Amino acid sequence: MIRRTLFWCHLLLGLSVALPLAAMSISGLLMAFQPQILAIAEGQAREVSPPSSGRPMPLDEVVVGAAGPRAPKVSAVVIPADSTAALELRVGREGALWADPWTGTSTGRTGSLHAVFKQIETLHRWLGDRGVGGIVTGLSVLFCLVLSMTGLVLWWPRSLKAMARVVLPKRGLSGRARDWQWHNAVGVLVLPLFVVLSATGTIMSWKWAEAALYVAVGSEPPRRSAPPKTIGMVAPAPSTTEASANDVSAPRTWQVWFDTVAAHAPAGWDKIVLQAPEGSKGASATVFLPGQGKRQASSILLSTDGTFHEFKPGRSDAGTRLRDLVRPLHTGELFGLVGQILVALTTLGVLVLVWTGTALSWRRFRRWRGRNPDQRIPSP
Repeated sequence: MIRRTLFWCHLLLGLSVALPLAAMSISGLLMAFQPQILAIAEGQAREVSPPSSGRPMPLDEVVVGAAGPRAPKVSAVVIPADSTAALELRVGREGALWADPWTGTSTGRTGSLHAVFKQIETLHRWLGDRGVGGIVTGLSVLFCLVLSMTGLVLWWPRSLKAMARVVLPKRGLSGRARDWQWHNAVGVLVLPLFVVLSATGTIMSWKWAEAALYVAVGSEPPRRSAPPKTIGMVAPAPSTTEASANDVSAPRTWQVWFDTVAAHAPAGWDKIVLQAPEGSKGASATVFLPGQGKRQASSILLSTDGTFHEFKPGRSDAGTRLRDLVRPLHTGELFGLVGQILVALTTLGVLVLVWTGTALSWRRFRRWRGRNPDQRIPSP
C-alpha cells in the first residue's frame, strides 16, 4: 500500500512538472558554459594594455570619451583593481560599454549574446514571467525534491544482482522495456546532482527556504520585503543594467565619487561598482573583496557632491557565506569547468527522465483505456 501510494505520488508529480522541468533543463543546458562563451566573445574588449609609466585618465574623461553622447546616461561604472582589465560602463537598459582607463576610448560593448543569455535566464528562472512563471518554477524545483526521494524508494532493488541489472542503460531494448530501464538507470546516475540542483533552486526561489538555510547554521536571515507578485518567493535582485535611466541633467562627478570611495574602502579590494544618484538618493558604491559574494560585499553611501555619508560592512556570518555558494553550486561554477560539465550532463539526464517518464505514463494510460473502465489502474 505504501509503495502504491509513493508510485502514484511520483507519477502525478512527475507529469505536473514535466513541461516546466523540460524548459528549465533545456535553458540550463544552453547557459551551462555562459561564462566561457562570453569571455571568448568579449575577451579583447575586456582586456587593455597599460603603458609602462603614467596614471589612468580621470574617470570623468574616460566616461565621456568612451560613451560619447550617452555619457549622461551612464548609470554605473565598474572599476576593477586589475590594471589590465577594462572599465565597465553600464548604460541603463542599453547594456554596457568597455572602456580603456589609460586612453579613455571604448574597447567594445556587450553584444547580442548578452541579450540572448538574458532571455534564456528569464525562461530558466521564471518561464518568461516573474509572477505566475516564477511560482511555477518554484513549485517545480520543490516537487523535484519529492520526486528524488520517491524515485529512490521505488527504484531501490532487493539485491545487489538486481541493482547491477538496472544501474547502466542497456542497448537493444525498445518500447516500454527501454523506457522503463532508461528511466531507472539515468535516474540513478543523475540523482545526486539532481538533488543538489533541486535544493539550490528551491533556496533561490523561496524566502522560507533561504531563511531555513540561515537558521540551520545559526545565522539571522536577511530582512527584506518581497513584492506582492512573488507570493512568498525570493524577490529577484534588480539588475544594474536594467536600472532606470537617471536624470540626464544631474551632474556626474565619477572621479570625485571614486576618490571618496577608495579612501573608505577596505584594503585589498578587488572591484568597486559606482552607482550614480537616482532620484533624491546620493551616489553609492559596492566594494568587493577577492572571492567575495554579493551578500558579503560592503557598501558606501555618498552625497551627490561626493561627501562621505555612511559605510555598511558586508555580512560575513556562516549563513551569508553559504548563501553566496548556492548559485555557483547550482551552475557548477563552484568547481570550475568540471562542475559545469557535470551539471550539463545532469540536465541532459533530466530531459531523458522527462521523456521516458511521460512515455511510460502514456503507455499506462492507453493500456488502461483498452481495459474495462471499472478495472483499477495497475501499479508497478
